[in-house]
Amino acid sequence: MGAGEADPEGQMRIAGLREGIRALGWIEGQNITLDVRFANGDPRLMRDYTLAFVEAKPDLIVVNGTPALDAVFRATKTIPVVF
Repeated sequence: MGAGEADPEGQMRIAGLREGIRALGWIEGQNITLDVRFANGDPRLMRDYTLAFVEAKPDLIVVNGTPALDAVFRATKTIPVVF
């Protein structure tokens, strides 16, 4: 998330993602892991988080916002990304 942790819209989006994956039968901590990070609008922090995610080799990266998407596209061309 490009926004800060206290951002209400960001929290709503994360809640919606969690609700959606539950509706599909995914259970956090059992068959899916969500690692949510908040960059607070800081491009350096966004880059650092992105590099850490790419290094962890997840099956998928979900991003919110163009700056986050740009950071992910700069870091990987092999991990699928949902925007």
